[in-house]
Amino acid sequence: MAPNSQPKVAADGANPKTTGPAAEKLVEGLRELIRQELGNPAPPPEQKPEPSWQDKVWLVVLIANIALLISLTPSHWVKDPRLEFLRTLVPWLGGGILLIHSDWFRDRLMTLGRRRDYRLLQAALLLSLLAVRSPLFALRPIVLPGDAVLSLNDRPEDHSRKLWLTLQNYKIRLTPAKGDGSEERHFQLSWTELMRAALGGAQPEWTLCYPFRWRINSQLFPMDESAKLVIVRSRGSFDRDFQPVKPLQKVNEKTVEHPVIAALGAAVLPLGHYQVRLQKGPCTSQPQPLEVTQNIKEIEFRELPCP
Repeated sequence: MAPNSQPKVAADGANPKTTGPAAEKLVEGLRELIRQELGNPAPPPEQKPEPSWQDKVWLVVLIANIALLISLTPSHWVKDPRLEFLRTLVPWLGGGILLIHSDWFRDRLMTLGRRRDYRLLQAALLLSLLAVRSPLFALRPIVLPGDAVLSLNDRPEDHSRKLWLTLQNYKIRLTPAKGDGSEERHFQLSWTELMRAALGGAQPEWTLCYPFRWRINSQLFPMDESAKLVIVRSRGSFDRDFQPVKPLQKVNEKTVEHPVIAALGAAVLPLGHYQVRLQKGPCTSQPQPLEVTQNIKEIEFRELPCP
């Protein structure tokens, strides 16, 4: 072929290298595929059902239940520095999963929210949580003396009126008024005790402690190790948070004992009425009434009858 010769081009403009039986079959196959697709168009995409107003209501109920459950988390867990990492990770992780699988969560929640048993469960849970978090439980504690300052979970309360509380455990602090020589006391009130009191049970009694003195006839001495004062509450029992100051010892819910070492002595007891007797071996005095008040009272033992 001469150097200046050019390849011949077909009259219809087609490149002879791209024409042939194989190319024609390929073109014809593409044309047939297009004709089939045009004759049988693809089905339209499936339309997902839109959530109804009922679905939205039950979603709000679910969110409310989750929020109320989180609010029940103990405060020492929330403030625990060891859980700081989880408090940061969980919201981000949960939000990311919800964003990625939003359609999946949406479909599942709609399906679940239309089940009758699920709705009953969510409604019962919401009512229970609202009962727990709402101040529906009335308490009328006995606080002595009347001028003492009462605090529940570090929040001052007016104990002269009925207290409306939520169902939870409480830490009670009773502080004496200014100028009172007593020390503040701390009590515990469990949610079960609160419920019993609110449903008509005995009301809790929170009292401060004050001293009393005794005097023993010197003719009754010497005393031995068995000599003691036996102090019994006239009404009710000692509160469970009462911790006697040694050498005063708690025997049971109604009784404490104090060893007698000298003719004069003193002890500290919660406000109230008591019966006190002197005991030495088989010898026992007649019980004497004692009322512990803010003013120091004194009792005297002159005789110690023996059988």
